[in-house]
Amino acid sequence: MKKKVILASLTLIAILGLFYGTVQAKTLAPGLKVGVLISYSGPISFAASYQRVGVELAIQDLQGKVAVSANYIDVGDNDAETKAQALKIKNLNADLIFAPLESEKAKRALRYLSKEDLIAVSALDESLGNGNLFRLASTTSQDSYVLAHYIAQQNPKSVAVISADDDYSRLVGKSVAFGLAMRGISGVSSLDIDETKVIRSNQSETVVLSSMEQSVSFFERVGSWITKRTNYLVPGNLANYSMFDWSRNLEGSLGLIAFDEVPQAFRQRVASKMAKPELLSTPNSPMFGIAKRTYDAVMLAAEQLRGDGAVDLGQWDVFNKDGYYQKQKYTVVRYSKFGTFAPIGVFDPKKP
Repeated sequence: MKKKVILASLTLIAILGLFYGTVQAKTLAPGLKVGVLISYSGPISFAASYQRVGVELAIQDLQGKVAVSANYIDVGDNDAETKAQALKIKNLNADLIFAPLESEKAKRALRYLSKEDLIAVSALDESLGNGNLFRLASTTSQDSYVLAHYIAQQNPKSVAVISADDDYSRLVGKSVAFGLAMRGISGVSSLDIDETKVIRSNQSETVVLSSMEQSVSFFERVGSWITKRTNYLVPGNLANYSMFDWSRNLEGSLGLIAFDEVPQAFRQRVASKMAKPELLSTPNSPMFGIAKRTYDAVMLAAEQLRGDGAVDLGQWDVFNKDGYYQKQKYTVVRYSKFGTFAPIGVFDPKKP
């Protein structure tokens, strides 16, 4: 009898072991290989540590689910260095490759990784990528089209888009004007920021100022002219103007700022992991966004790997068919009579 009990127990243990092994086989996914083309030199080299912590936190949260191996490869400061480093990435056969944070370095990397998909966690130039670059940050044009969308919802009868003569201002101005036209706003006029007389004679009820540092001299020249209109500023000129006498003229002016959805708990984890509690004193730092988007990319890839055993960035619903991010939300800000702005709401262009 005792022998039968022992045999029965061993059989039960074997069955449980087989069952547990089957469950584990369904739960545990193949290993995920991550390659990060990172900048250890240059003006934003400090951002490298935020990329690393984003990956490390994802690895920590995936323990027991997906084994992640990460390789951080310096993208280099010239074409020859980038070419050599791209070869290292190729040899990794990585499932997920992070593009460099800087547009110029990303351009070089794409030249040598033309057949591999790269994911970008920072805003890169519009022209980069030929179907293999997937962005987790919106572009300047995207943000401008969203501003046009927001303005169009107010049904303005006439809009003057005033642009400065630099690449950023021209791009934003053209994108806003085009976006308004596409949304049925017919009374759109495009003006040069230096044509003060023409601007003063313009009677448009709504004004969009597309400029950067030229904004200060513009506001000085036009004075109270802008107080009779609904004014919108773009990210390039959303600044603190409280030190200027004319700042009160900006009262009621509006703008949109693309924001990162970074929970406080994640910020605390980043600061703790980096042993820098002082980081929490600047909760709106874009570096938290870099870390969070890096984290999200690893988590998304791991989840996809668990689903069908392959990472295909093109299947993620966060991108459109061209690899552009399509889930960006925006903070709506408004200026006070003191020349400073504050958030008044959130705008989600995907919601009607």
